[in-house]
Amino acid sequence: MSDISQNTELSVKEAQLIHKYKNFYLNLQSGRRKPETEAQKHFIEVTLGLKSATNIHEVAFVKYMRKVANLRKEERKYKKEINPEDGATEGWYTRDDYKKYHS
Repeated sequence: MSDISQNTELSVKEAQLIHKYKNFYLNLQSGRRKPETEAQKHFIEVTLGLKSATNIHEVAFVKYMRKVANLRKEERKYKKEINPEDGATEGWYTRDDYKKYHS
């Protein structure tokens, strides 16, 4: 298989596999579904980072999970930038403010 260490772009075939088998993959990964074959056991080892992806199902799922992780990272970054109401930001709450409201 090709190097997928940084690639998150799914081919058409990989996207079709994710669409068709995503729940199956996620259930295997989470342990909700027990592996019944050596291929499924290997798939779980791939998702744990113990082995390298060796077939199109594993490659597709690794790319998909990497893409999901990247999207979540971007969402957190974007959320922090535009939603200061969600929590403290620099200069939002000083030590003096804390003392003032908690004394």
